[in-house]
Amino acid sequence: MTTGTRAGATKMFLTTGAENIAARSLYEAMGGGLASQGPTVNYWFC
Repeated sequence: MTTGTRAGATKMFLTTGAENIAARSLYEAMGGGLASQGPTVNYWFC
């Protein structure tokens, strides 16, 4: 996070599984919040 801020980033996108309580708790403790536009979906390309 610090490196991104130093590089000029003003936002960071992090993703995790809905059941990954440890990661979600960490993100929330760092001030993160759920996406404001509503439910989201993920697409993976190989």
